Amino acid sequence: MKRKAFAALAAVCLVLCLILAGCGTVSEEDYPPLEKVDLSSMTLGTVSNSTFSTQYPVGKWTGTDGTSPLIIYYNDTIDSGKAVNINVQQSGIYSGKFTEKYMNKLVESITESFPNIEFVKAELRSINGKSVIYTETVTQFTDEVLDRLLEQGVITQTDIDNAGGREAILATPPTDQVTLYAVIGPYLYIYTGTYYEESQKADVLEALTVMAQTTAEVK
Repeated sequence: MKRKAFAALAAVCLVLCLILAGCGTVSEEDYPPLEKVDLSSMTLGTVSNSTFSTQYPVGKWTGTDGTSPLIIYYNDTIDSGKAVNINVQQSGIYSGKFTEKYMNKLVESITESFPNIEFVKAELRSINGKSVIYTETVTQFTDEVLDRLLEQGVITQTDIDNAGGREAILATPPTDQVTLYAVIGPYLYIYTGTYYEESQKADVLEALTVMAQTTAEVK
C-alpha cells in the first residue's frame, strides 16, 4: 500500500466523522473565498466513475476513469516515486452545517484517531458563495502510529507488506496535503491533494478548486 493509499485511509476517516455529525442545513455564510478560478479560460478534461464526474485542467493533470476514489495525477511527477495526486470521494447524503465549533471538533477527532496527521491549518472558506472546510496537514508515519493503526484495524499486516514492509513506510518522508470538504447537491465530497514540494501547491489548489466547481452526480 503506497503513501497515497494511507492518505486515502485518512480521508475515509474524515468522511465518517463528518457523516456522524449533527444535522441541519449547509451554511451560506460569507466566509473568505478561495482564490477564484476562471473556468472559461481553461481546457478541461473529465474523469468519472459510476457515481460522479469531475473536471480538471488538462496539460497539467491526467485522470483515470472508473476508480473509487477518483484520482488525477500531476503530469510533471506521474513517473516519479513521488506522484502528486488528488483523490475525490463522494460520501453519503449530508445535511450538516459547517461551523467553527464543528470544524474544530472534526480536527480534534482526527488528531486523536490519527496521531501521524498534523493539522497546520483548518479554516471555513467559500467557493462561489458556498461554505467549505479547508485544511492543510502533514502526514508522517512512525512505529507507534503503525502499531496503533494495526490495533484499530485501519490497516493490516498485508497492507504493510504490500507497501514494501515497515521499514519502507517509515523511510517515506513527510507528505503535505490540502483538503476541501464541500456539499454539492445532497452529497458531501472530499477532495484531498497530496504534494511534496511547495512549488507544487499552487497547481494542486487550482485543480482542487476546479474539481469542486465541476463535480456532478452521475444519473
